[in-house]
Order: sequence, then structure tokens, then C-alpha cells
Amino acid sequence: MIYFRNQADVINSLRKAIKDGLNIAVYGDYDVDGLFSLMVFKDMFRFIRYRKKVYLYPYSNRTHKLDSNFLNFCLSRNVNFVVICDTGSNDMDLLLKFSAYGIKGVVLDHHVSIFDYNDFPESFLVINTRIDERFKIENKMCGAAISFVVATELLKQENVVFDIGYFATYALIAMYADSIVMHTDFARYLHELVEKRNDTPLCIDYFLEDYFSITRRFAEYIISPKINAVFRREQFSLINRLFIDDESNDSFMLVNQIKELHESTISIVNTLLQKISYEDLNGILLANLSLFLNSEYPNNFIVNHKGRIANAIASKEGKPCICVCDTGKDIGGSFRDPQGRDYLQYFSPLIKAGGHPPAFGFSLPYVEWERFKNIVKDIGKENVKNTYVNHKLVDMSFGFDILLAKQIALENEFASSEFPTIYLKVKLNKIVESFKYNKFSYLIWSDGISSYWANSDRKIYTPGFIILYPYLQKNLKLSVVWD
Repeated sequence: MIYFRNQADVINSLRKAIKDGLNIAVYGDYDVDGLFSLMVFKDMFRFIRYRKKVYLYPYSNRTHKLDSNFLNFCLSRNVNFVVICDTGSNDMDLLLKFSAYGIKGVVLDHHVSIFDYNDFPESFLVINTRIDERFKIENKMCGAAISFVVATELLKQENVVFDIGYFATYALIAMYADSIVMHTDFARYLHELVEKRNDTPLCIDYFLEDYFSITRRFAEYIISPKINAVFRREQFSLINRLFIDDESNDSFMLVNQIKELHESTISIVNTLLQKISYEDLNGILLANLSLFLNSEYPNNFIVNHKGRIANAIASKEGKPCICVCDTGKDIGGSFRDPQGRDYLQYFSPLIKAGGHPPAFGFSLPYVEWERFKNIVKDIGKENVKNTYVNHKLVDMSFGFDILLAKQIALENEFASSEFPTIYLKVKLNKIVESFKYNKFSYLIWSDGISSYWANSDRKIYTPGFIILYPYLQKNLKLSVVWD
């Protein structure tokens, strides 16, 4: 049994949108996981014969955030309800815009988010496995796996006869493509379903050859690299025509074009790897692709292959690698760790970074370059946590300063909830109100002017000192941190 904290509400909202005959738009992130999340819902709506009122957002502008053009796409088609897959849980401003236009929806994501469920507008229901972990619900899943659970449960509740192994194929390949832990009960469950499937999605079957089956080798080395090559080369028409449009007579031609694009990508990447140099900063390798800009390769190719280059160097050297490149507006970078360790927890409090713990992207202003290199050097040391988090503590024991707390919260915008930028030390003399919900205790106290609340997984006593971290969305909120 798979359980997400908002699962029932998400499924109910989808079923109601279908029952009410709403126009629905589906958005998927710009990678294999996002694409296959979208495909899960494309086929789900086909199975319940609701295709005429469903719009699949075509790929057009490579980003791992929610594309701002998606809103205009929805408004021009009178869309009332959206399904956002494998991204969106950090795009609060854009979700609020959707809400302002009366558009409701669901967000299904698994990336680190600075928000909690109650921070999102009421018009959006969210499933995020990272947020679920704060409620002691741990599911090692990618976006397509979340979509699989939601879509197949909806089909069951609608009493639709369907091949669950068919849908599991999307989820299993995406799990491998997104480097998700595969020794879990859920991963084994997907394997069993895929082995017993009666049919294979056509868009996947096109890549299968006689001697291949749906295995890790096929997922990681055959289909995923080819699709990712198309995304990085920004040849979106190939993706849109093969996957999003209805099946056409030129599908095999499109697959051959994708294979040729992938082969040429390998050739160019290998040439870059032979030429590129990198330095070792206390065990973390740093490579700069900017030197290859304005060369014989298109600049967007150089910028979009930072992750591919970083992964190749990391695999070759057996060390974590950072690959950076001048994007024309800032410094963009990609981080890869061959051992799959959680380095995002160290970088996210200090720079604008997001993605997966061992594989993420980031950006920083040009003026931050030297500071960034010093950060990398210190993160290579074992005492990184103490160096960069614990010493950033603001003592508010002699009076809680709401303006300063809000300013700190703004600074903390891109930090993860586990490793915020700055902590606040507060002397708590009086609790105004305290209550318990599930496993968490909540308290509200006052400085005589305004009241504030914080949550903790332990009982809170007064008088005494507590350490807080602030995070700001619609209102200032605080969470208690214990050593």
C-alpha cells in the first residue's frame, strides 16, 4: 500500500474535475521523469475516454521550473484545472497567479521544497515526497512513480479495466532514469508489474529491439540517454511529435532522428571531455565550460550539457564534480556525486540550488564566483555542517525582532528546510498557547505586540532557550531546531 499525506484529496479533486467536465491541462518537467509523468496522465485520460477536454503542454522552453508560458497556454484554452508533474512545488508565485485566475490543480513532485503543504494556495493540492518525509512518511519515488500511484488509483475508483503493468512501465523507467533507490518494496513491486504486463506503451516500444526488455540496462543506457539528448539539444519538436501528439505514421523516423541526435551528442561530449581541464578543491572537482563558448558548437549545447560533463568527470575520477558555464546572465552549474551522497543539503543554504541530493543544478551572480570557490573548498572538508550552518546564529534573547526575522527569512528563500541559512536563538519565557497535532507540538508566544508560532517534534519547556529557523512565504513562520 502506497500512501501520500494528500493522496485521497488529490485523487478526489481529479475525479471531481472529470465529473464536472472541466478543461484540464497537464504539464511535465523537461526530462525523462517529467515526460513519463505526463504520459501516465495522457494514457489515464485515454482510458477513461476524457481526451477531448485534456491539453498536454508541449515542450518549448527548457527549464526545470514551471514554465511561466504554461499560464498563457491554459488561459487561451479556457483551462479550469491543471496537473503539474515532477516540478512546481517551489513555484509559489506562479501557482498563486493560477489561483488568481480561478484555475485549480494538483502538483505531484519529489524535489526538495522550501514550502510546507499549508503554504500553498487552497486551490492547489500538493503531493511532494520530500515534504511527506517531514511527517515521517518516506517513499523513495520519482515524479512518474507518484503519477503512477495517483493515476492507477483513480482508474480503480472509476471502475475502469486497465493493465496496471502498462502504466508501471513508465514509472519503472523513470525511477532508473532519475537515479532513485531501487532496493525498496515499491521498486520490486514495479518490477513485478512490468514483468506481468500485457502491453507496452508504443512510445517506449519504439526504442525496444528484439534482444531488449524493460530492464535497468534498457532504462539507463538505451532510452533515457536518447530522450535526455533531445532535451539538452532543445529539439523539442521531436519529443512533442513522438510522445505528446497522437501517434503518427512517422514515429519510427522520429526515433531514428533521436538516435542520430544522441550519437552526435556523444561525439561532441567526448571531444569536450578530452579538452576540458578541472581543478581539485579539497576532493571536489571543478570544471569550467565557459572556455568552449563561441567555438564550433552552439552555445546552448555547451550550457545545457553541464550535467552530462560533470557526471562523466565524476564517474571517471570517482569524486564529486561541479561543472559551471557562463549562461550570459549568470553562472550556471551542475553537481554530480558518483557515490550518490546528499551534497544538496550543504549547498542549498548558501547558493540558489535545487534538484536531487547527489545531482542538482545551481546558479549564482558573477560577483559570487570567488566566494563560491571558497564554499566548495570548505564543503570538501568534513566539518562543513558546523562551518556553514551552526555558526550563523543570531541571538534574539533580549527581544524578538520581527523585522530582522523577516529579513533573515527572505535570505533563506532557497535553503532547504533541513539546512537553513541562519538560525535564531530565542529565550522563551512564556508560552501563550500550545497544542499537539499528530507527532508535532506547536506553540505560540508573544513579545507583547505580535504573536508568533513554531513547531517542534519534542515537548517545549519554559523558561529556556530554543533555536529557530525562519522561512517566509505568505507569512513569517518558524520551526524549532534541536541539536
